[in-house]
Order: sequence, then C-alpha cells, then structure tokens
Amino acid sequence: REEASHYFERWSTIFESGNPEDTDWYFHFARASHMALLGDRRSAMEALQYSVDHGCPSLHLAREPDLASLRVLPEFDDLKAKSARAL
Repeated sequence: REEASHYFERWSTIFESGNPEDTDWYFHFARASHMALLGDRRSAMEALQYSVDHGCPSLHLAREPDLASLRVLPEFDDLKAKSARAL
C-alpha cells in the first residue's frame, strides 16, 4: 500500500497539475482502484463513475482485481451495465 500510495501521489501531481476534468478515464480508473485497495469505497465509486462517464470499457471493470471489494455493491453493477451499453 505504501509503495502504491507513493506512485499514485506522484501520478496525481502530474495529471492534476492542470484541470482535473481534462484527465482521461484511465487516470480516474486507476484512482478508483487505488481507493478501493485502501478501503475507501465511496471515493473509489466516485472515481469509477467519472471513469465510466468518460469512456472506461466494461472489460476493465470486470477484470481489474483491485476492484474486488466494490463488486459486491449494487452501484458497481449499475456502472458495469452503463459501461457495457457505451460499447
């Protein structure tokens, strides 16, 4: 967790140096994965929602092991369905 947090902080600094809304879906997907690993489900789901709204493929939601703790949430199923429809 410490190493992942260190890298994520560095990455966040790079990507969020401008307007965070300009970052791509993958940045928010990575943020969701990181927050899920840290146990912050609310922040993880918010980041995942942004990611899906901006093009995250449903395959990523299905296969990312770091999102395992979110897969039990009904909201996760809704996001997955929304992402699948976007394809």
